[in-house]
Amino acid sequence: MNTEAPGSAAAPVDDDALRRFVEDVGMFMESTGVPRSAGRLVGWLLVCDPPEQSAQQLAEALGASSGGVSTNVRLLAQVGLVERVGLPDDRRTHYRIKRDAWSTSIADHLRLATAMRGFADEGLGLLAAADPSRRERLRQAQDYFAFMERELPALGRRYDEDRRSREGEAPPAPSDP
Repeated sequence: MNTEAPGSAAAPVDDDALRRFVEDVGMFMESTGVPRSAGRLVGWLLVCDPPEQSAQQLAEALGASSGGVSTNVRLLAQVGLVERVGLPDDRRTHYRIKRDAWSTSIADHLRLATAMRGFADEGLGLLAAADPSRRERLRQAQDYFAFMERELPALGRRYDEDRRSREGEAPPAPSDP
């Protein structure tokens, strides 16, 4: 599990610590409903060098089958964490963590909040004449997801401003009204 690119002058990395890191990420992601093998792939792509890895490199580094790697990179690409890239002079497809993977998760959470608030609205309509105690679960869901719909856009903007500031990027030009 060597993360050093050939000819790298960087200090050596503790392979056992990297293995533990990859496993810890996998275990954590499994606890959130993501397959452990997909979580391990994310863990590896966070620490590997070079950051772009072929399916074969991923399989070797993780001790995984090529089919498992294929399934998991497809899953991670669908959720916006991993992207496919081509490298000069290499016909193989490579994968890496998307640069904006973490900030796009805010947009994903907003879509979830909007959909779930809509379901809560619908459920409350269906149970309009029902006992209030039966409607309480839906009302709590509606309150929570409406709150998230209001707050997540501002959180996303603050994160983007903070990231741009740390990376020395200019803020985006104001849009016309």
